[in-house]
Amino acid sequence: SITNIPDYKDPSNAPRVEKIEVLAADKAAIMFDQYLKRVDRDAIKVNGTTVAAIELSEKDGKTVVTVIITDEKAKFAPNTTGSSVVIASSGDYKILNIFDVEATYENITDTTKMVDKIAPSITKNKDGKYNITAAKGSNTIEVEFDEAIGGNALSSLTFEVKDREVLSVTLKGESGDKVVVIKVDGKGFKENEKIKITQKLVVVDKAGNKFKLDDAVEIEAK
Repeated sequence: SITNIPDYKDPSNAPRVEKIEVLAADKAAIMFDQYLKRVDRDAIKVNGTTVAAIELSEKDGKTVVTVIITDEKAKFAPNTTGSSVVIASSGDYKILNIFDVEATYENITDTTKMVDKIAPSITKNKDGKYNITAAKGSNTIEVEFDEAIGGNALSSLTFEVKDREVLSVTLKGESGDKVVVIKVDGKGFKENEKIKITQKLVVVDKAGNKFKLDDAVEIEAK
């Protein structure tokens, strides 16, 4: 026997966000818990900025709103740290279900419903080149990523260095696990020696997202 049956326009029936998958620095899929008949772009803000564009799709009868961000300051961090998505249906800008019930106001942060789906990447210097370095006199190469890397997926088979045997591929702990160190055999690198590096297996961040270089990279020891 059910006696407490709310009206279909009751706020308890308001649409809510089930999950947000951050797909890239400039793109996220917001998954609502029901079908929506109206979604205004201006009712969604990412990191304090109204999103540039939205795309609507449907999954299991529920609406998925994919948002696009063009403002550099509003883009997601590599591991979504410090990011927020605000759903604010009010005034002229609405998010409504089929009964014209407004979506619940939500300020979603990376610690609640936000899932990191951004693949890690190698950082670049001011010249646009990868931050892959080798110090002269050493027999190690350092590869700097933009977020913490999981060490379990690393092995001596992850990278290949031309004319050298890779002895180990490990994390440089003092760099917050963002730097991968490739140790090779032989004498230390000479000044300006060319080093060709090929990635053979994927590198995985701590959220399980995978990265792999498409082409070999050549650097010079300094």
